[in-house]
Amino acid sequence: MLVFELREYLTENGQSPFNDWLMGLRDIRIFKSPGLTWRTTGNGKVATHRSYQDSLIKRLSDPKEAAAYLDAALEEGDRPAFLLAIRNVIEARGGMTQMARQTGLNRENLYRVLSERGNPEINSLEKLLKGLGLRLAVEVDHDLNHAA
Repeated sequence: MLVFELREYLTENGQSPFNDWLMGLRDIRIFKSPGLTWRTTGNGKVATHRSYQDSLIKRLSDPKEAAAYLDAALEEGDRPAFLLAIRNVIEARGGMTQMARQTGLNRENLYRVLSERGNPEINSLEKLLKGLGLRLAVEVDHDLNHAA
């Protein structure tokens, strides 16, 4: 497997044009395995950069950001992407060991059910989300054409 590191480039004042653009999208996509490195240049200099993963984890410590991130991942209908999103939020909130202590779930089982091939049961998912200060919700899908 080929692994690439995705770096986030910053302007001189610390802004992230890519992140600003990405977070402004209505239909946010989850990066499953980033395979792209980009460069922002200005005045012939390469802007400073930081790891995108580090930047993402920092943002996901905010419960509202975490909820929007998980919601976007869930809307994709791609279970591995959703499980990756949960792992990222858990990392932002202190990691698997802390989550296992908080929820009473076995740490090794957490790694297994949140792996790419995992399939967590609803009660485990509810405990995880509660440990993250989040909850599951159901809402009407206004995009579907409901014929009577």
